[in-house]
Amino acid sequence: ESLSDYYYRKSPRNKKEVIKALKVSGLQDASISQFMGEMYQNVNLYDNNILLFGKQFPSPISDNALIYYKYYLIDSIFIGNNRCYQLQFKPKRQQEFTFSGNMWVADTSFAIKRIEMIVPDNVNLNFVKALNVVQEYIPVDSTWMLKRDRLVIDFKIDENRKKSRQVGFYGRKTTSYKNFVVNKPREDDFYNRMQNVLVQDSATMRDEIFWTKARHDTLLKNEKQIYKIADTVKTLPIYKTWYDWIYLFVNGYKEFGKIEFGPYYKTYSYNKVEGNRFRLGGRTTNDFSRWFELSGYGAYGLKDKIFKYDAAFKTFITKKPRQIWSANYKYDLEILGQSSNAFASDNIIASAFRRQPLDTTTLTKVQQIKTYYELELFPGFNSKFFFINRILQPTNRQMGFAYNDSAMGFKKSIITSEARVLLRFAYDEKYIDFTFSRSGMRTRYPVVQLLYTYGMQDVFGSDYEYHKLTLNIN
Repeated sequence: ESLSDYYYRKSPRNKKEVIKALKVSGLQDASISQFMGEMYQNVNLYDNNILLFGKQFPSPISDNALIYYKYYLIDSIFIGNNRCYQLQFKPKRQQEFTFSGNMWVADTSFAIKRIEMIVPDNVNLNFVKALNVVQEYIPVDSTWMLKRDRLVIDFKIDENRKKSRQVGFYGRKTTSYKNFVVNKPREDDFYNRMQNVLVQDSATMRDEIFWTKARHDTLLKNEKQIYKIADTVKTLPIYKTWYDWIYLFVNGYKEFGKIEFGPYYKTYSYNKVEGNRFRLGGRTTNDFSRWFELSGYGAYGLKDKIFKYDAAFKTFITKKPRQIWSANYKYDLEILGQSSNAFASDNIIASAFRRQPLDTTTLTKVQQIKTYYELELFPGFNSKFFFINRILQPTNRQMGFAYNDSAMGFKKSIITSEARVLLRFAYDEKYIDFTFSRSGMRTRYPVVQLLYTYGMQDVFGSDYEYHKLTLNIN
């Protein structure tokens, strides 16, 4: 449950939400509070297209709705003080990403008073077995506002819909709105892009007396039971076992109190330089600190008999705005020029499926010092400033291999010092916020990333000066 004050300005368009109370049972994750708010309301009926699980659904009242839907006039009825016409709508074509359901339209304003719609069974929506949307609207100062919104999703794990017993789970979200205030604008400073979703520090400290008075509606009996059930499930041994295995599989780390070890898929790998390579790594958890993180690993190859290692430190300067400083020292083998999206050289999956094991022509010995400063100027716009010094050496130096520079002759190593600036802009992006990392969810707009690199000569022994510019648009 969450209770919040929500503010919206039409021009220039802006919005802000202040979450005043939170009550979470089961998963005690701070990021859940962000999804409790209206900011993550996905079904806006008045958008021409509604984005659900990465698929575009035309709204039944969109500008082009007659292309996708058939309509039937069913009845007229009074809902409160409003005389409404009931319209039934169905998809014109099977298996298209469309809805079916009923809507009640006010007779003079033609505004939607109530709508009930589902995703038809023949629509293949990934792991969703059923999806139901119910919305109610009321007139506020001559404008119709959303009063109540209910979203129910039946997620299926088993693909066979016809089986009498299926493994899955339900997601239900009910949002209620009241106490509308219109045409009383706030000052521009109020809509601070740094904090468009603000969770008050006292939000999680509200007692049951507060909730009884503050709730828009009283909880149903089964809703009251949810709190008890969710907390009880967490105490079951089978839950703890499955949670540990799922966490290990998804994140790659096994947690032991204040320290977690991993990632497991880098524990063993093979290449022709190191032979059988074994690695042990870890990092501190939130129980250790929510302000800084220590991480590192040690690796050893049975063939080259050389110990490799990595040590890193990361800390928040401020959390609002988000400012992070990090420092890292590494001595290991790398594939130069490899994409950041590719498997690392010491990944067991890459070792198993690579046609030819990595050798001296593809692996380079790298000694690296890296530090960076990260600043989020406002949600959606991130900037990072790096300094990186690297010493590169051939892995087959014992055989007399060296780098050939046309101006300097043969060199046993190459030294580079780089200054990098990374700018990333993702308008209206939704994400899950972990302590130091983030997992982006979606945005309807392009994500633009610009990286500029300047190679500095004669800085900490560096050999070359160069410029590099990379533009990425998703």
